[in-house]
Amino acid sequence: MITNESPLTIENGEVTGCKTDVENVVIPAGVTGIGDYAFELCNLLEEFCYAGTKEEWNKIEKGIAWQNQIPAELVHCDDGDVKLPAVIVDEKGCLHGVHPKAKEVLLSKTVTKIKEDSLCGTFSFNCFQYEGTMEEWEKIEKEGNWLSELPWFFVNCSDGEILYPSLYDAMEDGIFSESDVIEHIIMPYSDDNDEIPSRSFESCTALKSLKMSDTVKIIGDSAFSDCSSLSDVVLGKNLAEIGAYSFAGCCSLKSLKIPLSVSKIGRGILCNCESFEKIEYEGTKEDWKNIQKDKEWHKGLPEIILKFSDGEFKVPWFIHDETDGRLYLRNRTVKSLKIPCEVKIITDETLHKCYLLESLEIPKSVVQISDLAFKYCRFLSRINYDGTKSDWERIQKNKITWNVYCRNVKVQCSDGEL
Repeated sequence: MITNESPLTIENGEVTGCKTDVENVVIPAGVTGIGDYAFELCNLLEEFCYAGTKEEWNKIEKGIAWQNQIPAELVHCDDGDVKLPAVIVDEKGCLHGVHPKAKEVLLSKTVTKIKEDSLCGTFSFNCFQYEGTMEEWEKIEKEGNWLSELPWFFVNCSDGEILYPSLYDAMEDGIFSESDVIEHIIMPYSDDNDEIPSRSFESCTALKSLKMSDTVKIIGDSAFSDCSSLSDVVLGKNLAEIGAYSFAGCCSLKSLKIPLSVSKIGRGILCNCESFEKIEYEGTKEDWKNIQKDKEWHKGLPEIILKFSDGEFKVPWFIHDETDGRLYLRNRTVKSLKIPCEVKIITDETLHKCYLLESLEIPKSVVQISDLAFKYCRFLSRINYDGTKSDWERIQKNKITWNVYCRNVKVQCSDGEL
């Protein structure tokens, strides 16, 4: 029953509830039990007293989660204080709660499960110091929305740190950019926030691994660009859009698995990923054709393998515009190039900023070379031409200035050197 003098609900000697607007409470002597969540939503309860001794308090039978959401840190007894634990874990290793005032707590390797809402009300809490490894952390069973409404959350394991970004509040563009601390990211479960904003983790140079939940649908432009240590990426099964330059400059990344759910791919998603070797796509070749892709989605990539469920395809290092016969490179860090035989025009843009280019093979199909075609090719010393000297002379070009930026270049034709 609830009395006028007490905010407590006591039934058969057990405290089963409490008014939520109280700031202090006294548990009367004679109470034999306190039920689970008896003080739920009592987030103003700063002073907690017991009208008995510490020994008598310890004999009271309490539900495992009786203290959840109580900000009080001590129980004031007649003969002293009893400190409330920062972490509530049962004998089976299940975590039921964390003290609302805790900012970070030590979590034992014996924990095997984290209950849903176990962190509810812990608005200043942002870190578990976990005794085990990241692999052991991943094996812990986590119920539903176990992260509750925390804005972001770290788990410091014995072999690295994991970041769980914002769940409910939309992250601002570039919110974690240029961090040299974040090594591992796990995108948690949330139906309310399905987008990773642009530049969120740009230039996080320590970032090594990324795991997305199946609720993430959009990766914003440059979200993980220039994460130079990133080598392990797992995309969610419901991802729909990969933004432009989303993983550009991730020079440690060698492969990426793209789920069947993806319907849009932006420009240069893997631009300047120097170590990249292959994309594994869950769908068929036909499914891949139906994806809305930017014309330069593969800009800045070396020659790579694109694997499908029904075969594979080698993605070339160039983009050939069949409408005008022009060639556009995807990777400008190469030292030697062989221009495909379909190309007709070498424009000012074709070899733009190919600073390291030393040798070039030109097919007989080329009919025009622009005046500034080799402007940036300062190390170009040799051109192997498919045709004869006469064919070379017939190519439309300025005979005086076509090689003004690479005066030492030698042209080897099929019938001799020019």
